[in-house]
Amino acid sequence: MRRIWFLAQAEVLHVVRDRATLAQVLIVPIVQMLVLANAATFEVRNTPTWIVDFDRTSASRGLINRIAASGHFDILGTETSAAAADDSMLAGRTTLRRSLRAAATAGTASTACGSSGHYRGTPIPWRRSSR
Repeated sequence: MRRIWFLAQAEVLHVVRDRATLAQVLIVPIVQMLVLANAATFEVRNTPTWIVDFDRTSASRGLINRIAASGHFDILGTETSAAAADDSMLAGRTTLRRSLRAAATAGTASTACGSSGHYRGTPIPWRRSSR
């Protein structure tokens, strides 16, 4: 531990003595934060989505309209079978498949494509709480 402390002291001393290195260590990260602050965002917009509507009721169509109106999802198609949605995901046209189940099973499920995200075919449950 003592050896690491002496190495750290020596490095700090070298950085403080050299003005150019000190400027790089202090000013460059601040400039990067100012310039790139708006580039890194977690806001998801216009995600290509395919909806599998097993319910086919007016309530499910209303939910599809609300999903489309949110601006977060770009709905490319709506089917009653998952095969078309899977084909669209495998072709790379969509990155999210959302399944609307019948009222008896209550809820929706999503599958995200891993080519541009972290999930590859993993079902993500979207259930409404019973509160």
